[in-house]
Amino acid sequence: MVRESLSDFSVQKNAIVYAIGNKISNGLYEQTLHDSFKPSKFNITDIENIISSIESKLRKAEIIYFTYFSSEYERSIIVNDSMTSNKIIETEFFYSTNVLKNRIEINDSKLYKEYIDTNFQTFILTISSIYEVLVKLIETLLKKIVLYDGNRVPYQSITLKLFILNWDKLVDLRYRKNDDFYNWIITHRQFLDKYLETINRLRNSFIHGYSSHLDHTNHNTYIITKYEENQPNSNSSTGFQKPQNGGLILELEVDTFVKDVLNNTTAAIVELLDLFVKKLSHNRTKIPM
Repeated sequence: MVRESLSDFSVQKNAIVYAIGNKISNGLYEQTLHDSFKPSKFNITDIENIISSIESKLRKAEIIYFTYFSSEYERSIIVNDSMTSNKIIETEFFYSTNVLKNRIEINDSKLYKEYIDTNFQTFILTISSIYEVLVKLIETLLKKIVLYDGNRVPYQSITLKLFILNWDKLVDLRYRKNDDFYNWIITHRQFLDKYLETINRLRNSFIHGYSSHLDHTNHNTYIITKYEENQPNSNSSTGFQKPQNGGLILELEVDTFVKDVLNNTTAAIVELLDLFVKKLSHNRTKIPM
């Protein structure tokens, strides 16, 4: 039986929305800095909906992890393609005053593998969507990071990777300071550099392709087969280092990968929301920051 609490950002969300309202009332919101980028349609009043979207998507990712990839995950069913009895998963999730209960019974090993494959795909697509909404939140509350030439319609969505690359360049050129928000990126840099491109590759493949990119190997595990590889002796810090002599990359075991992505993503979201609460509480802070 799985019993877990899910993420709830209502405290941070209420604090941010309340602070923004005060900034607007006190003339500390510079609308012209957003109007310059029409038709990007920035709307400061959407902040509550943006944060609500982030937390609902994160809860979806948490439910997938705790249901399929945590204590109830059984790689042996996939590796051996056999079951001794029906696989039963019972879950109970809580957030705020809400309770969500579910019971799943699976009677076939191939069906169990299908559940793992499809929920892994949904997890990756959900995490990718979270990252794009996070960019939307930052682009709305901070001065623009990603710039356009004035003629093209701005991107409807911006990947976190592209966003970080733009931010890096602005800091390198000293157009932006190495402030607390950029330090937030630096804090999570090791995770982002290692995982982000692999997540993007999987996301694109799941949308446009048909492969699960999961396979059981002679190591008796179920592992991700599509990933960014960091070549030996390379100066790059991105991607996964492939062991010599056909060794196993432990971080690419599907349950480990999902756990690491979820934990690091959750930590990044919590720290960012707390940082917005802190910065918006200062009387002199203007929006966009």
